[in-house]
Amino acid sequence: MNLDKARKAMLTALLIGQLGNALWAVDGPRQDKKTMLASVDLDGLLHSTRVEPPKEEPKVVVKPKKPVVEIDRGPALKVKIDEKMVIDSIRHQLADQFGVTQDMRVYFDRPWKAIDVDQGHWEIAVTSFPSQGLRSRFYLNFELWSGGSRVGSWQEGVRCELWMEAYVANQRVNRGDVFNEGMFSLQPVDVLGLYQTPVDLGTPLNEYIAANGVKAGDPLYWRDLKERPLVRRNQIVEVVAREGWMKISLKGKALEDGVKGQVIRVRNLQSYRDIQAEVVGVSKARVYF
Repeated sequence: MNLDKARKAMLTALLIGQLGNALWAVDGPRQDKKTMLASVDLDGLLHSTRVEPPKEEPKVVVKPKKPVVEIDRGPALKVKIDEKMVIDSIRHQLADQFGVTQDMRVYFDRPWKAIDVDQGHWEIAVTSFPSQGLRSRFYLNFELWSGGSRVGSWQEGVRCELWMEAYVANQRVNRGDVFNEGMFSLQPVDVLGLYQTPVDLGTPLNEYIAANGVKAGDPLYWRDLKERPLVRRNQIVEVVAREGWMKISLKGKALEDGVKGQVIRVRNLQSYRDIQAEVVGVSKARVYF
């Protein structure tokens, strides 16, 4: 028996078995069911039945994974943050906070140890400024950030200097002397280290006299200035009285010193009566009715 005959025999047995089961399930005489089964054209059924060979499953080709090669990049690059870099950043932030444009210098009271951080973006952030403004000495809080992470925070004692030009005496000035610009020269001075406020540049010194003695080499302070009197005691002054279009002028004797705008006592030299007059210029006073 070859392979085709064996396959045909197996199909015939299978069909007969299925038909027999179907016929026995139908109601009717047993002899009629045998007759119906014998009349079935098994050859036709076998030829009309096409047995398809089983389909082969597609083969899945698995490509081998490439081996992962780890590259040794070495240690991360570092940058050293030293004291000078920190102080420069703090100085700029102090200048911005207090609007300083002059020469400002900042020092730490103690050495600050340098720190290595990853190379890239880093910054110093001052977290609290002096509440009373710039002083010669104060404490300052700041943080160091690198790559978006805080490296550390510190509180350091700070010494600050603010250098500006000021009037400095070239010679000794005695109390009561009339100032002139030749007595002084402009020199850089640390104004934060001064215990008084120096006189502003451009002040007309010839309108003042010395309220105190000033030593050579000392800055000129506002406390050392006193307005120069335009009228001196016992000086003869011109007194002008005005009312509307009418003007009267007379001579009087000043009984006290007076600066511009100050009201002083003046004695009328004709009537010897004392009157109140406002100082309006050098040796001049005015009376109001």
